[in-house]
Amino acid sequence: MSIELKKGLSEMKRSVRWGLVPDVVAHEILKVIERDNLAASIGSYLIEQGCLYLKPLGAGTGSVVFEITEGMILRLGVGILKPVIESEYVNQPICQKQFGLIRVEIYPKLITKDISDSDVTKLTVLLSSMMIQFIDPGTDNIGKDTNGRLKVIDPGAVVRF
Repeated sequence: MSIELKKGLSEMKRSVRWGLVPDVVAHEILKVIERDNLAASIGSYLIEQGCLYLKPLGAGTGSVVFEITEGMILRLGVGILKPVIESEYVNQPICQKQFGLIRVEIYPKLITKDISDSDVTKLTVLLSSMMIQFIDPGTDNIGKDTNGRLKVIDPGAVVRF
């Protein structure tokens, strides 16, 4: 089995005001992977972690996200891995590994449908009581786990006071 990482990244699209365009972050990741010849080692690692496919889910300012199997997502980015704040209200990685300048992170997939502004407020207040600031609050940065618990999706969206 092989994971078509290069194909997945090259075909990734981002929605902008005028429609879908090639994702610039995905293309930056792809350039680094090709330059540093990392596709085989990242692909092997993903297979070891249970990756069955790459289904594009979305992208942020510095990473792209794929579903890789039922209930798991892959977050790829250029840069150095940073520690994730430990909290039951911040989605925790299943595993993380650095490949040169490429961050490879696998997380549980959260449910992102039906997240409201009220959920954002509730989670922001809850995190604040734990001395955690939600610096990028929004319905697009929150999901629910299988037990219905609200969690921050993006670990870069929270910092300790």
